[in-house]
Amino acid sequence: MYVVVDGVTDSRSNPNGVFNSTANFTVGRIETTGSLFDYDGKIDELRFLSEIPSTDWIATEYNNITDKANFFKSISVPEKENLSPILFWKFDEGEGNTASDTSPSQIPGTITNSTWGDSSVCLYGKCLEYDGAGDYVSTPDNPTLDFAASESFSISGWFKHDAITTSPDIILAKYEATGADGGYKLLMESDGDITFGISDDNTIFPKDSVTSTTANYDDNSWHHFAAVKNGATALKLYIDGQLVGTDTSIASTATLANNDTFYLGIDGDGSSNGWDGFIDEIKIYPFALSADQIIADFNSRGAVSSAANLGSSPGNSLAQGLAAYWQLDEASANTCAGGTNDSCDSSGNQHDGAWVGTTTSATGKFGNGVSFSAASDGITVSASSSFLPEDEFTISAWIYVNSIGQYNPIIGS
Repeated sequence: MYVVVDGVTDSRSNPNGVFNSTANFTVGRIETTGSLFDYDGKIDELRFLSEIPSTDWIATEYNNITDKANFFKSISVPEKENLSPILFWKFDEGEGNTASDTSPSQIPGTITNSTWGDSSVCLYGKCLEYDGAGDYVSTPDNPTLDFAASESFSISGWFKHDAITTSPDIILAKYEATGADGGYKLLMESDGDITFGISDDNTIFPKDSVTSTTANYDDNSWHHFAAVKNGATALKLYIDGQLVGTDTSIASTATLANNDTFYLGIDGDGSSNGWDGFIDEIKIYPFALSADQIIADFNSRGAVSSAANLGSSPGNSLAQGLAAYWQLDEASANTCAGGTNDSCDSSGNQHDGAWVGTTTSATGKFGNGVSFSAASDGITVSASSSFLPEDEFTISAWIYVNSIGQYNPIIGS
């Protein structure tokens, strides 16, 4: 057993016995017979893995927050050609009117009126802010961004939007109502839901669509989306790594190809339904992303290119062996799926946690974290076999300690 602090091994020991606790998994507190020990400080980005990662993995996770320029520099592997995006706008330029495409397609975007944001407001590095009044990024019609009826494709990225006041707000569109062709759009509805829609003609839009229903996303927080068309059989929508909707009754049987401009942040006419918020890390793939690939992309939190997750060896992904991942970004209670828990598990394994005592959201190392006041505060996660690995496990987190007592439990079971 060993402890690594800020990417450097600090201490080692050789414990005996068997780890077989059936108690709840707790954060910021440990309950023992007749005693309760509390933690006074903040915790952020808590992961539980059912394996021991390499020292490179640990350094990578540490560099993700402290040295973004070097993130994955020692272990990244080039993507396999067939897993590369056909468009990737990172929006890391920070200046100018051109969004560079880092994919092999080299399809640049022209920035109109949108303003650059920095790391104080962006998910990672730079991003673009749109005011809903004529701000957008565009690129002329390109056949690379067109898809036949039987073709699969995926679109992923990050967005941030406060309370919506117009309807709808367009994230992206390659579709206009004139002409006789179809296309696709991704948008926010008037209630903060996200919709991915397609149509094979201009008579109605969307002819096929999938909409999130478990939560609203006009909450001024960053959210990851992945919109997937799986051939001619299904549309799927993922938000924050979770599948939130599926449509398997596809009526668009003709091509989606058109001669329309591809727009980001405004509708296909280039003038209406503008986005009022932030957009970052837009990728388009010529295949249907799997659920595992989407979770890996989400867990990378926009800090690296897709090469860190797609096309790299399995041991290089931050999602490898992930039993639970609490980003701790929730700004208020009862925000997980179903509205019953407070710290949501982003691993896909549904180990959501409940805040105890006066636990609150606070500024964290990356976005929000949770704050404990050593007054019976904490997070409780129901006992699970996921937290009883037979041979090995790893727990990682960022911590900020306010005061030191006799015991300062970060996690326990």
